[in-house]
Amino acid sequence: MRAVPLMDTTVQILCDYLRENNLDSPEHFDKPIFQNRQGQRLSRSGVRYILEKYVKAVRVNHPGFTQPVSPHCLRHTKGMHLLQSGVPLEIIRDFLGHVDVKTTQIYARANLEMKKRLLRKLLMLHQSLRSHPGNRTNRCSNGCIHCNAEEATNAAM
Repeated sequence: MRAVPLMDTTVQILCDYLRENNLDSPEHFDKPIFQNRQGQRLSRSGVRYILEKYVKAVRVNHPGFTQPVSPHCLRHTKGMHLLQSGVPLEIIRDFLGHVDVKTTQIYARANLEMKKRLLRKLLMLHQSLRSHPGNRTNRCSNGCIHCNAEEATNAAM
């Protein structure tokens, strides 16, 4: 069994769910919290099926929403959010249930790649602002003095 920290709002939603489904009394503690139609434990494929059903419904109303969505994608997103919030890799490893922190380091590498892409975009914006005829004074339209973004980008890579 894995202990997973939950936000207060999630705890409240879970408590309401347990109460509404009569799973909050001791005689029901041995029953699965999340059940399929047969009252059995909800499987990975069951979770995937439910998620896909809702993703399809969203795509009907929002055809531009084309990002892939899967349970693994949600798990990866949570790992990235934890990392970007400054949570240490060892804590993320435990949260995600990884045996080895090396598995969790994938998130750190992905986060670094995201930062590199952002720096490249900023460099392109910086260069387009500098090359614009109205910005000959090394100031952007907001009056900010341009930094040497190219050096900052190269130093970060």
